[in-house]
Amino acid sequence: MTSTTVTSGRLARLASWSSSHRRLVVLMWVLVVALGLVVDRALEPDFRNDLSVPGTDSQQAFDMLHERFPERAGDSMQVVLHDPAGLDDPDVRAAVDASIGEIEAQPDVADVRSPYGPGPQSISEDGTIGFITVQFDERANDLPSDAVDAVTDATAPISEAGVQVEYGGAPVETEQGPSGSEVIGLAAAVIVLLLAFGSVIAMAVPLVTAVFALGLGISLVGLLTNWVSIGTSGPVVAAMIGLGVGIDYALLIVTRHRENMARGYSAAESIPIALATAGRSVLVAGGTVIVAILSLYLIGIDFVAGIGLASAITVATTLVASVTLLPAILGFAGDNIDRWRLPGLHHHGGAEGTSWWHRWTGAIQRRPWVAFGASLVVLLVLAVPLLSMRLGSADAGANPPDTTTRKAYDLIAEGFGPGFNGPLLVSVELPGSEAQDQAALDEITTGLRATDGVTAVAPPLVNEGSDAAVISVIPDGSPQDERTEALVHQLRDDLPGESSDTPAYVGGPTAVAIDLADKLATRLPVFMAGVIGLSFLLLMMEFRSVFVPVKAALMNLL
Repeated sequence: MTSTTVTSGRLARLASWSSSHRRLVVLMWVLVVALGLVVDRALEPDFRNDLSVPGTDSQQAFDMLHERFPERAGDSMQVVLHDPAGLDDPDVRAAVDASIGEIEAQPDVADVRSPYGPGPQSISEDGTIGFITVQFDERANDLPSDAVDAVTDATAPISEAGVQVEYGGAPVETEQGPSGSEVIGLAAAVIVLLLAFGSVIAMAVPLVTAVFALGLGISLVGLLTNWVSIGTSGPVVAAMIGLGVGIDYALLIVTRHRENMARGYSAAESIPIALATAGRSVLVAGGTVIVAILSLYLIGIDFVAGIGLASAITVATTLVASVTLLPAILGFAGDNIDRWRLPGLHHHGGAEGTSWWHRWTGAIQRRPWVAFGASLVVLLVLAVPLLSMRLGSADAGANPPDTTTRKAYDLIAEGFGPGFNGPLLVSVELPGSEAQDQAALDEITTGLRATDGVTAVAPPLVNEGSDAAVISVIPDGSPQDERTEALVHQLRDDLPGESSDTPAYVGGPTAVAIDLADKLATRLPVFMAGVIGLSFLLLMMEFRSVFVPVKAALMNLL
């Protein structure tokens, strides 16, 4: 293909226009990204962790709570208290009572349980750790944004009394929102690009392109949360994927551009050639990534699909930036793409037949079957852990040690045991007559207390209609413990007892996380088949070949 043919395509013409009108293109990008961020901030993104898993036992338990115990259907929050001198001090008790009174007055709070009672006390044996349970009337993702802030503000008297106060529970996790992990990704990208190019200018071009694309993508994701449910992890995953592919795609185009210039082309001649060749590869690769990510909808879980949608948006903005903004920036760089070189690291990017990569490729081509067999063995060995993979959701114990949710988690585990961080809620549908109801509840409660792996069982709480009850069960292990997962499955298999016809469902946040993992494991083959099938069709249309998509499918599987 001659350079005349290459530069006559649509991508080449778009690249030439963007490079020639680079000031306008960059200005438009700055305005669009700024407008997106301003509107996004004005409308306040509503990221919600909707972990409902339709058709599961935990969902049935929640539905029963929502219908029969509307005041207990919402998520709960724990206000964890720690005082080495003990929580029985009169001043501390007075501060706790004052805070509880203010919390009870909040419109979104359904119930508040004091660590001092009435009923079972939630104070550790040594008296130094306790917790207030705040029951909201809605699940965490449906609560107003200021509901948690109102509770934390109400605990000011306790802090003023000299007590350490930390907060845990799903509503607090939802409020924490995105992390700053993308900053670490940017720092790593700077180092990698410097090593790859050996030039500060060449390093900056892919980075600037990726950051602009990421800014637009994340603002669009935030705007979308006003209509579509996207979890708090959505923008974090989207940012890392967007940053990764953004740098990768820009790197591919910049590398081709530098190779062209090393062959004697000027910057104005090289930019359209680079976009017509490497740019086409970028669009095909990006389209395949978007199709693969959107295949998360095949899992059938809204929370997972929301992450896929957020990531697909950032990849799409990256593609737009790669074929518009990147040529404009390359136009500004002109013939100075390799300025500010780093000693010992710089290379001009030309096709050197003596480079290490050329020698490596030649060795592979001379012994293809040996290379194929060796790489296949390595990949199969590395894939062995797949056979024992256990899916799950991270709890607050995986949060950074300096976060309030992690501190609350550790304090509860220290004072009461790890199982108190993930109680199970057994929802029971009662037969109807008082005698039958009591017999059924006695049988279920006795069976729960006799089950291995159960630390404590609270007395059954019957609703006003006397047609349902809920029993809180504390497991021995933490929410992520494999023993807790086994206990949930055991309870579902064995409860209610053989002599009872009373339906019982095991729910609560821990059970929801287990059902989510089980659903993911069940749907994973469908998801993989969808990704491979759609990618196969896209690659076959692009390359007009069957061998290339088959090869790609097998490599991706491995």
